[in-house]
Amino acid sequence: MRTSIIALVILTQSILSSSPLLAQGSSLKDYYFPYSTFVDGVVYKYAVKDNPREVIYWYMVAVPQESDTLLLTSIYDVDFTLVQRTTESIQAQGTTLVRYVVYRFNPQTFRTDSVVAAISDNHIYQWDSSAYPLEYRITHRQIYNRKNESLFHKRRELLAGVHQVKCMSKSISCIKFLDRYTESLRAVGLKSGITTNFSQEAYYGLELGLVEYSRADTAGNKYNYRLVDVVSAQLWFTSIRKTTISTPHKN
Repeated sequence: MRTSIIALVILTQSILSSSPLLAQGSSLKDYYFPYSTFVDGVVYKYAVKDNPREVIYWYMVAVPQESDTLLLTSIYDVDFTLVQRTTESIQAQGTTLVRYVVYRFNPQTFRTDSVVAAISDNHIYQWDSSAYPLEYRITHRQIYNRKNESLFHKRRELLAGVHQVKCMSKSISCIKFLDRYTESLRAVGLKSGITTNFSQEAYYGLELGLVEYSRADTAGNKYNYRLVDVVSAQLWFTSIRKTTISTPHKN
């Protein structure tokens, strides 16, 4: 009898460690962005918990194709300056990164310059919990010093359990990820340089996608971004029509 109980406990712990306790009738896909509704574009606004004026905007558009759906994401800062664009391919198993572009505004020329990153590992989000941990790696030249290059590595772990997170005055059922980042800056051709490590806890809400993420660097600085608004792309661009802004997905 005692042996059976121990075996049952071990089996239960194994199940809990390998897959989250999802909301009844749901799967990991249900916690990703509801991209099928993004065909006309949508904007997610994230704000720092302790500083609501520190915000970023994720402008997302879904492009259905024969074999997959492309999710195009443009990220803007508080001044509506474009800082990053990514393209994900969403297929039967999950999403992979197929394009990553970094942007920097040059105040001397009043231009936004860009550089396209090289992608090696490219897994962003998978529907099957057994696929985790996931990784992606990118490498790109620095925009204003092409003799240096940046290397960025992300490793994502899926943690067990469902968490209730308050988002836009509602309690949302969420799954939780632990993301570990390594960012290195080095001269082109060298194998070593300056390396920075930091971690992130990310919560994805049922039928909503990313609702909150908290980052912590090696210096002890922490940043907590929360989803505070979701609006149509048309409404968002109308609200900032007096602000100079790059044309979405031009590059």
